[in-house]
Amino acid sequence: MRRALRVVLLVVLWLVLVLSFAGVSPLQRPVPRESEVFAGSGFDPVAGRTRDDDGALSITEPADDGSVVVVRRVDAIEAQEMTELSYRIDDFPPAMELVFLFRRADSPGDVRTLPLASPRWGRGTVRLSVAPQWRGLITEVGLAAYPAQSSPPGNAFRPFRIRALRVSTPSVSGGLSAALTEWFAPRAWALMSISALGPDGGPPRAGSFAAMMALGALGSVLVLGVGSGWSRARWQASVLLAVALAWVLLDLRWLWSLADRHRGTRQIYAGQAWKDRQRLPPDTALVAAADAVRDYFGDRLPQARLLVDTNADYSRIRLIYHLMPANAVPVNLHGYGQAAQRRNLYLLLYSLDDPAFDAKTGMLRFKDGRELPAQTILDQAPLRLYFLGESS
Repeated sequence: MRRALRVVLLVVLWLVLVLSFAGVSPLQRPVPRESEVFAGSGFDPVAGRTRDDDGALSITEPADDGSVVVVRRVDAIEAQEMTELSYRIDDFPPAMELVFLFRRADSPGDVRTLPLASPRWGRGTVRLSVAPQWRGLITEVGLAAYPAQSSPPGNAFRPFRIRALRVSTPSVSGGLSAALTEWFAPRAWALMSISALGPDGGPPRAGSFAAMMALGALGSVLVLGVGSGWSRARWQASVLLAVALAWVLLDLRWLWSLADRHRGTRQIYAGQAWKDRQRLPPDTALVAAADAVRDYFGDRLPQARLLVDTNADYSRIRLIYHLMPANAVPVNLHGYGQAAQRRNLYLLLYSLDDPAFDAKTGMLRFKDGRELPAQTILDQAPLRLYFLGESS
């Protein structure tokens, strides 16, 4: 009898933990009260090429930039009621990211977006309530796919198949599915992928899986041990065993995620010679810009003094990396200095329209009113290279 009670308590403990960390109330309906399904064949392509496939929509080619966008008009969906989205997509490429698109009746000119986790085994679910923009009446829905942050645009795409989207009212089954998608969905490499246990795919949409496992392991020891007359040594051994088992499960989950990412890596680089792999970075446009600068300087590159500025911190640092071994520094840390400091100094701008160059006066004019004398060296949009001041 006591053993059966402990089994029941263990089941209750884990059920409470899973529901709590999944953000699901046991008072919700087990299944959705209402839902609306949109078959893949009802979506129209905006970017990329598609074909109907027995009620589904097969994506056969991406647009020139490697992206895919499909949309469809819908009868007005009440966002406050329909708060869960399920999606069924076969063979989604491991080197691409997925985004849900929607328009509202109150702002038909604006497209709202919500990043989605890649479907595991062709299925995924997300709570639409995590998107503050999901409100009012929804008049259009769609999906977009684009190369992941670490994927070369020309190598990320593989054909995939959109079977259906479904919006539904809240339910226990939908909430659990959304949590499982958050905890176990495959993800591509990202800048935050150095974190083994923390999130690396945007803000978490469910409770911490690691914290749930830790509490579950310790709670299980308490359920089994309290009132059992365990010795101190047995308590210590049981706690250590529970922690070890929880850690192994977390590590297996991490290894599963690593295998998913490795599939994306193999898709891009497998079968390529090492030299060719080095020419397949995710930022091929920045590599091309750096190569143009490298061609201009030739053997003088190691002695070149370069100020570098772009429209984003990431591209600024990556461009400096691709310019090695040039003596390059970011403008946002170094500044433009005094006239004497700008002798033999070059300014490299990428994807920026400020400052603008006035060819008549030979001046770079900033929007804040500053001016710098300069000579145009390269003008290959979005790349611009200028020589500042006079050579010593």
